[in-house]
Amino acid sequence: MVKPLIFLLSFFLFYSCQSASLKRAPQNQEADQILENTALSWVGTPYRLGGTDRRGIDCSGLVQAIYREVWQMDLPRTTGQLVLTGSFVRQPWQQPGDLLFFSNQRGVFTDHVGLYLGHNRFIHASSSQGVVMANLTDPYFQQHLITIRRPLSRKTGYR
Repeated sequence: MVKPLIFLLSFFLFYSCQSASLKRAPQNQEADQILENTALSWVGTPYRLGGTDRRGIDCSGLVQAIYREVWQMDLPRTTGQLVLTGSFVRQPWQQPGDLLFFSNQRGVFTDHVGLYLGHNRFIHASSSQGVVMANLTDPYFQQHLITIRRPLSRKTGYR
């Protein structure tokens, strides 16, 4: 009687732990809020090719500046270098802090990057509008989205 009970209990524990490990990590709302507040503080900053500060910034400079400010993490400077950073993420599994890469020109793999904030919102430096928030469900962005990358890992303490 005891052996079957132990077997059933072991079986239950093994499978309940295994299924729990497949679930998505819980959101860290405080870290998400810090990211969003930092990102929103950049909205309205003018676009400047090669820019890296609040006087003018380009898309990769914006991502680099926000990562440095929020996580004290240095990322590569160009979109071409950033796209090689971190791990691939498939839609709809993107999380706040993930990098969204777009191609706006024919024959170019990726020439634009934005920073995902959650709830299909992201921030990027538009060459015509400066730093703006946008929605990933917008048909233009869906059509031009190339890949999503996650530079952050569980080791950063963010998730």
